[in-house]
Amino acid sequence: MATQFRWYLSEGGLLIFTDTTLARNQLSKELSMELFQASKQWATRADEERFTSLVDMHKHFETLRAQSRELVAVSTKLEIRPTEDNKGLELYGPNGIGYAPTHWAFGQIAQRAEAPAGYLRTLPAPIAADAINYGLQFKRNIDEVGVLLHKTEDGVGTVRAMTGPKYGRVWNRDVTKALLERFGDGITGKFRVPGEWGKAVTVTKANTTMYASDEDMFVFLVDEKNRI
Repeated sequence: MATQFRWYLSEGGLLIFTDTTLARNQLSKELSMELFQASKQWATRADEERFTSLVDMHKHFETLRAQSRELVAVSTKLEIRPTEDNKGLELYGPNGIGYAPTHWAFGQIAQRAEAPAGYLRTLPAPIAADAINYGLQFKRNIDEVGVLLHKTEDGVGTVRAMTGPKYGRVWNRDVTKALLERFGDGITGKFRVPGEWGKAVTVTKANTTMYASDEDMFVFLVDEKNRI
């Protein structure tokens, strides 16, 4: 007799269970956690981090990828400087062009400088810059770091990440491409943004379950006609 299997694709990967009571209990637990995460994301995401279709999300990440570049730099050749109004910081390399770090990237830069990011954020920009530069220049051995830069069409540059030089990056564009190929646009196919009480609804930024920021991405789709 062939063994019966159930499968479920969760944030942690593909879960496969034999059809036993233990498996059903574990599957129920995993589903409950995913539903909790979906509810949390819906309640906390900012409007600009909400997408109404996988097509729109993919276009967003296609543009982001085209405007981004990765490079490896020697940490001692990098310098943090305060902005002209002393209200922010920018990262400069040998080419003399400044890039403002995102909140996420600032934490990574502070970690490289062996300085607490939370404390640095409370300091005046010139003092915070001096503390980071001291860490990058003197507290570490001369080493290489990976930097992810982004520049918009109007020339606004940001540092989106600072990692190790061999960091393996999976671009969100590649993830959304795979989702499009597997599930379609997320609003008209078999798997879609969940409706209300099993009825399809027009997907808006208020009820969508597709979210993304500069540091993460969350997509929650369901097949309401074939429920587990």
